[in-house]
Amino acid sequence: MTATISRLLSTGDSTCDKVLIPNMITGFSYAYLNQSNLQNFTMHSKKESGILGPTQGSSSFSIGGSELVTVDLDPKFSLTWIMTATEITFTFLCNFDGWCGIGFGESMLNTDMIIVMRVNGKFQAWDTWSTSFAAPEKDESVSGCKNDIELVSSIWNNGTMQVVMTRKLSTEDNKCDLELAPNMITGFCFGYLVQTDLSSFGEHNVVGSGTLKLGTSQSDSYFHGEASSLFGDPYENHGIEMTVIWLCTAQIGIMTMRYLKWWRLSVFFPFHCVYGLCVFYSRVCISDL
Repeated sequence: MTATISRLLSTGDSTCDKVLIPNMITGFSYAYLNQSNLQNFTMHSKKESGILGPTQGSSSFSIGGSELVTVDLDPKFSLTWIMTATEITFTFLCNFDGWCGIGFGESMLNTDMIIVMRVNGKFQAWDTWSTSFAAPEKDESVSGCKNDIELVSSIWNNGTMQVVMTRKLSTEDNKCDLELAPNMITGFCFGYLVQTDLSSFGEHNVVGSGTLKLGTSQSDSYFHGEASSLFGDPYENHGIEMTVIWLCTAQIGIMTMRYLKWWRLSVFFPFHCVYGLCVFYSRVCISDL
């Protein structure tokens, strides 16, 4: 495929066009997608950056571009990335409607997190910092931090959210952003909420954690971990919880009172109280999580 294009050196569009001059030296990047029968514009499969010099001999490209890498976090959530010497571009492929997010840490405690969601049909990308097992805060809401995520593109296609965003490997936001590097190995977590017509950020119903290697090639990258749907379908969880409480725990408490009440009070009564408290805790506390 060969294409020749032309443009003015100075277009008068200072917002979107860089002024070009003869013999200038500038940072430069290129990208392409190698795909037969292309139907529409989508993410590149190769990206590189370097320096564009004034002569053939002085033009060069820095080493630092990587292959396009994809890891499956679980059957519904895949993470793709590609790196240059200074930036990393992430693509979230989430096979559902709702929100999905990743964190560079094995849990939500003091973790740099990225969250994307489709709220009322519109996509959002958040750069966040989490300090506890609660909703993380946007970086711009945390003193001394700033948003370092740039939303590049977002597509809703046949039940899949495809969201592309970029950030610098080193953002200089030492408080809320983890410094990333090619081939680094880091603790990693992810979570998502499957919910049609999402109107606001809500608690995840699938979480996972493990170890991620941000390799520069597919063969040198991995995610070792697993997902848990412990906080999955609330109706399923409620059914399991009620079955355990009323067919097991409560019955043991009732039987100790009925059949051991003529025995020594100091023996049967603690059993009865313990199982009663288990029922109370499960019904009032756990069911609200």
